[in-house]
Order: sequence, then structure tokens, then C-alpha cells
Amino acid sequence: MVKILVLGATGGLGRYLAQEALSRRHTVSVLVRNPAKFSQMFGSNSNKFANVFEGDGTNATVLAEATKNIDVVVSSIGVRPDVASTAAKALLANNKLGKFVQVAGSTNVLSSDGVALNWTNYVQVWPGAQGAYKSHQAVIDAIKATGVNYVVFCPSVMQSVGSPSFPKMAVRVNRPSGDFVSYEDAAVVMIDAAEVSDWDGQLITSATERN
Repeated sequence: MVKILVLGATGGLGRYLAQEALSRRHTVSVLVRNPAKFSQMFGSNSNKFANVFEGDGTNATVLAEATKNIDVVVSSIGVRPDVASTAAKALLANNKLGKFVQVAGSTNVLSSDGVALNWTNYVQVWPGAQGAYKSHQAVIDAIKATGVNYVVFCPSVMQSVGSPSFPKMAVRVNRPSGDFVSYEDAAVVMIDAAEVSDWDGQLITSATERN
């Protein structure tokens, strides 16, 4: 059993991270800005969470309390280097062996050729690809700068499809997997990363097959 703190638990991906961690019988806490919204979203299941902390992800005092006795912080907040840095530092202060699992973007892994960055494959059809890369890289760099053990999940487009894939989708290290991953599959991969050490210190991807 892993003691997990989920950041962004009322967001698109965050709610699935919280649900997935809870379904595996981990001890799950969340940090949210609006506890009432959280309670409404999770209903009776909101009582199954170990702690619901109210506050902003940049508040060092709140994060210092929220990361006490936590093994892994799992963050669905993708383009806030200030949040990532503050949370990672708080985790390290409480647990030097703690792990930080972060979502970023598929722009930031290497292309399949292992040479160019993947954002260069998007730029012809997506002018904002380089900007997205820079935003996500700022988060990745902020995490690395703290010295925390980390895994960064780098998805492409995400949305819910109702349930996770079975069997599980494959995970690739520092290479693109595809142009779509469901929230459900993303949550499975990120909670897997919280449980095992296979991808520590790596950027990883996965993709959901479209029917």
C-alpha cells in the first residue's frame, strides 16, 4: 500500500488519478482548492480519502502539511512549474525517498528516431507545438532541479472513454506512443508509476487504441 497525495483531483485527469489510486486500496489524500466541489464530484466515495486538504498548490505551508507521511505525490497540474517545484520540495522535506509523478506532454519526449524532440513532428500542423514543449519543459526542469525521484508521463490528446483498456496499454520510455490516450489509461500508467520503480527518472508515454 502506497500513501499518495493527488494534486488537481477535481480536474479532467485528476479525478481519474484519485479514483484509480483509491480502487487499488492505497491510502489516498488530495489537495484541492474547493472541498465542496470535491465532495460533490466524488459523492459518498469522498469519505474514503484519508485527508482532503484545502489550499493552493503554491502554498508551501499547506503543502508541508499535506505531504507529511506521503510516499508519492501524483500531479495532474501540467503547466505550473511553481506548483511542481513547491510540491516536490515539500515532499522531499518530509520524505527524502519520496517520488513525484507528473503529467507533461508528448512534445517533450524524443521522436521515434531517438534524435529530434517530438514537438518538431507536430509543428507543421500545430504552430503552438514549440510553445507547448517549452511550457512542459519548464515543469520538468523545475522537478529535476529539486533532486526528487520522479516519473513524468507525457501524453498526447486526452479525454475520457468510460473505462481503462484491457489488457493494459504498453508503456514506452522517452518515445511517443500515439496521438491519443484516455484519462482512464493515463491514470492507470501514472498510478503504476507510483507503485513501481521501473520508470524512475524517466519520461514515459502510452496510447489508447481508437475503435
